[in-house]
This record gives sequence, structure tokens and C-alpha cells, in this order.
Amino acid sequence: MKKLILIVLLSAAGVNTYAQLHITTSVREDYLWNEEKNDWTFDTQNKNEATFFDFNKDMTMFKHTTPSMTSSYLIKSEVTTDKDRKKYEFDVMSDVGNKYHAIIDVTNNNIRFIGTSSDGGSFMVRHQIKRIWYDD
Repeated sequence: MKKLILIVLLSAAGVNTYAQLHITTSVREDYLWNEEKNDWTFDTQNKNEATFFDFNKDMTMFKHTTPSMTSSYLIKSEVTTDKDRKKYEFDVMSDVGNKYHAIIDVTNNNIRFIGTSSDGGSFMVRHQIKRIWYDD
């Protein structure tokens, strides 16, 4: 089933199903979940943080490279696809064991990671997409 979702994901994007996905980003924003407002509250922004996301061909893992470090992530759930909104969601686990819900939102030009902090609160890291491309 995971491979079927991958085929749909890449077909919807109009590329070869054996392509490797790459995303570059230009801005990082951090948000905290506000229980009273039932919405995300802006926390910080870094307008100069260029990063790279490199997904493997099977969409089972990816590498995220920032100016200060590189982290690897395993995709732990099926990639769900909303073709109309060009949105892809999946759960991931980092190479140090942190768990996140990831969303690639092509329509809104961002990739988001939602997690739980050590105090039990929710946070979101949103990266503005600069470019998306595929390698065969």
C-alpha cells in the first residue's frame, strides 16, 4: 500500500515514479500551540536558514541538512495524499528518536513538522519551500 501511495504522490506531481524528491527551503518559523485560542501562535523566525530535504526513491526515509547539522528521518506511516490540495502527510522518527507528523503542503509552499515538547505542549516548525525537484 505504501508503494501505491508513493506512485499516486509522484504521479500527481507529474514525474517519473522512480524519481528522488528534493526540497530546498529558505525560511524557518517556529510556532507553539495555544490551548486558549485553539490555534498556532508564532514564536520565532529565521529568514536566512536555507535547508535541504532529500527523500529516497522509495519514500521510506529522508535527510534534512541545515547550516549547522544533518539529521536522518524514517517515514513511519503511509504517505497520505490530497491531490486537490497537493498536500502529503506522514509520521516520521528522527535518528535520535524524536517523533513528528510531517506535512508537505505544495499549495501553501511549506513543509511542516509537528511534535510534542518535553513539557507536553505541541510545537510546529514550518519551512518555506524555495524549490521542489525530482531526479530520475
